[in-house]
Amino acid sequence: MIDIEELGVDFFRQLAGQTPAGICIVDRQDNYLFVNQAFEDITGLQAEELTSLPFFCFFHPIQKEQARSEMARAESQGPRQWKTRIVKPSGEQRDVNAITIDVRAAGEKATTLLLFDVTDTLRLALKVSTLNAFALSLSTSGSIQDLLDQLSNRLVESTEATSSIVLLLEPSPSRIISAGSCGIPDPQKIWALTADDPVLTVFESGEAKVLNHLHNACESGQLLKSLAPSLRWKSAILVPLRTSGRTLGVTICAYRADREPDAAEVTFVNTLVGLAAVAVDHARLVALAQEQAVSQERTRLGRELHDSVSQTLYGIGLGAQSALEALNSDPAEAAESIGYILKLASGGLTEMRALLYKLRPESLAVEGLVEALRKHVSSLAERHKIALQLHLGEEPNIDLTSKHAVYRVAMEAVHNAIKHAQAGCLSISLRQQARSLSLTIKDDGHGFDPEKNYSGHHGLDSMQERILSLGGNLTLQSQLDVGTTVRATIPIPEPAKNGQNMRKP
Repeated sequence: MIDIEELGVDFFRQLAGQTPAGICIVDRQDNYLFVNQAFEDITGLQAEELTSLPFFCFFHPIQKEQARSEMARAESQGPRQWKTRIVKPSGEQRDVNAITIDVRAAGEKATTLLLFDVTDTLRLALKVSTLNAFALSLSTSGSIQDLLDQLSNRLVESTEATSSIVLLLEPSPSRIISAGSCGIPDPQKIWALTADDPVLTVFESGEAKVLNHLHNACESGQLLKSLAPSLRWKSAILVPLRTSGRTLGVTICAYRADREPDAAEVTFVNTLVGLAAVAVDHARLVALAQEQAVSQERTRLGRELHDSVSQTLYGIGLGAQSALEALNSDPAEAAESIGYILKLASGGLTEMRALLYKLRPESLAVEGLVEALRKHVSSLAERHKIALQLHLGEEPNIDLTSKHAVYRVAMEAVHNAIKHAQAGCLSISLRQQARSLSLTIKDDGHGFDPEKNYSGHHGLDSMQERILSLGGNLTLQSQLDVGTTVRATIPIPEPAKNGQNMRKP
């Protein structure tokens, strides 16, 4: 037990006045014997106010019993330390580390309570952790809506904001494309912007803005003004969702009266929104590319159906008509027509199977890349009477996304060799080496000039983009009346060790 009088009352007062820790001494009847300035600052209560209030009044309601227990244990078990929370009269909450020590003061037993305010340290640690976790999660986020909702949730979790709204906007005419929110009930009913809305001002200027009076219609605009009374908002940070010199939308973080944002808060929100903006822009580009890919695939399949299956069905119809007309008058001719119909039907079935392989990439997951290539290319070669050489080896050790890309590149190259180059011989090789996979497709067709721009034909660009997306490279060699060789190489990641991929730092 520490004896304050032996230590020296003046020395103790001087020490307590210089430390950032809040210090108070209470006797066994919970009367305050001493309170320093730091204790008043942390609790938000003056010494004269403390004397008229219950001792445990400044602790968070759910932690008062713990505080009482720790104070009692200090007398019998020695100094005690625990984490707790202080609630100021304004409603502001502060995280503190508390220590209780049994002492003797004025000749009587008493207890010293020390409070160390760690709120800012914990909030900084939370912000750093949030930035790290958010940056890692962006690469696996799904749709744009998921990204907007995730950003809203992260902002409320890691700042003093009580609510957050993220709006994607179109500049002309100004309208909301999509929105994410956190802490707002039934958000779909409140998205409305007026011409002079500060949200549009931030969107057009690309600069963040802090609004301190959300009840003011002139400053706040209709959207924030309509929400402020019911959600008790007093201030808000408006940050543009901006990347590559272009503004995509605006993020709003709203605060109540006891949690107004400071400069550090604005900086953090800017940083988090900046990370999200890059991911949102990337997601928009991916969605656009997928839409274009679907459109191109529909056009290609329509052309395939018109050039092959529809013509086959037309031929079957003509054959059936001829067989019907000759059935009674010339049975031999009818039999010949029926044979022609059966031949066309067989060819049409082979054609349809080939198209189904193109429409059914999940067969790669079931059969594997090697078997899918073998079946599809063999059916094409048989249908078009092409000499075929296959050197496919064993199933490569790559993921399904990579297999799908390699499959599409191979099919595009084979399609070009058959439809455009009118090749008579086709050779396909698939070889896996230690850290790479190589695909080579050779034909003896007409060839073409690789340097020439073939307007309206996107096949070569699509092949190049697919391989580049896997970190590989694609080369193309062609000579008129000699043939074409397409070579694609993609890297194979190192095998996982202990459940993780080994990467260089």
